[in-house]
Amino acid sequence: MNFKINLFLFLVVFSFPLIGYAQEPNVEIEYLFKIGEGLEFGDPGYPLSPRSVTSDLEGNIFVSDYRKKTVDMYSKEGDYLKSFGRGGRGPGEFNRLSAIATDSKGRLLVLDRMSFKLARFNTDDGDVEEHFFEDMNEINMMTLVPLEGERFAGIYVELARLSEAPDTLKAIRVYEFGEGEKQSSHYEIYKHLFDKSKPFEEYIGGGLGHSLTSLGDQKVAVSHRTYKGKISIVNLTNNEVLDTQSPQVQEPYYLIFENESLEELTEKGISGLASRSGRGKSYRYQTLYYSHLLEGSGKYLFHIYSENEPEGLFLSKYLEIFSEKGEFKYVTSISDSFPEKEGLRQGFLHIDENLRLFVRNYYEDRDPEVHVYQLILNGIN
Repeated sequence: MNFKINLFLFLVVFSFPLIGYAQEPNVEIEYLFKIGEGLEFGDPGYPLSPRSVTSDLEGNIFVSDYRKKTVDMYSKEGDYLKSFGRGGRGPGEFNRLSAIATDSKGRLLVLDRMSFKLARFNTDDGDVEEHFFEDMNEINMMTLVPLEGERFAGIYVELARLSEAPDTLKAIRVYEFGEGEKQSSHYEIYKHLFDKSKPFEEYIGGGLGHSLTSLGDQKVAVSHRTYKGKISIVNLTNNEVLDTQSPQVQEPYYLIFENESLEELTEKGISGLASRSGRGKSYRYQTLYYSHLLEGSGKYLFHIYSENEPEGLFLSKYLEIFSEKGEFKYVTSISDSFPEKEGLRQGFLHIDENLRLFVRNYYEDRDPEVHVYQLILNGIN
């Protein structure tokens, strides 16, 4: 009897550390490969100026190239397969590649904001269909998200006119492919950015750059480049908006410099600078939390941002994880996985359904490379 009791106590005592260890959440990041590795300059598929990345459900990778005006397709291992598009204004030709995506049928969608069109490629035979925007001359679409069926959505901004936009204008617009006019529009423009009853300085850091991603089930998530700890989840069916909240992003969100030029501030080593004018004044401000990537993948919503040191350089990079319902799950620094090197710039481009993270490395736009990493989520439900 005593033996059984002692055995029971032994198992209970020694199981607690194991249980606690197993439930401790963490994220591991493992390097996989470089896209197009082994290709030489001039080879088909050699990346000249990769800008954006997407992938399909089979794991194939698509990379838009700013200089070549093409979208190159690679296998899930990063080997070159074929290319879509070229420079020009005809069918399947592009002027300015703005965004790319793949839909549920594996078709490649390519947004050309300067030609006011969206091209849709059959990736098997290269056939292309095109959707032309009738309202693109009014506002500018920079983002692209495929929705169910033939629909897709984007966020519009127009730097010159946005502050004078009517209240009826919406930021997120939904289209049916091939239809000449917009089918629906959702989510009012962020009025707090243009509340003229407030001093200009109070909303200067709101930012006009947006990220947009799909969460399935008629929902999208949106964030600002100047991160204020909030990501909005929009229900496209009833226009309801749910705001998430990061637990560690707090005011101030930016610092304002009124009497110094951008050159002077850059010489001081201050990063994350922008310049805006209003009410007869010109302001420079440093973004303290800069949003890089917002991506819905499976049951998670991923967000990567940088925290700036006030009046200094980037301090740390963070990965946040939310549920598809906006519930905060986890946050961790990922700086050790992407160490800083002098002159090296990094752009976080895409997280796919297989939890692969695509990162663009470059030195002042020279010799850009896209590297692929694997996210491993431990104990995050």
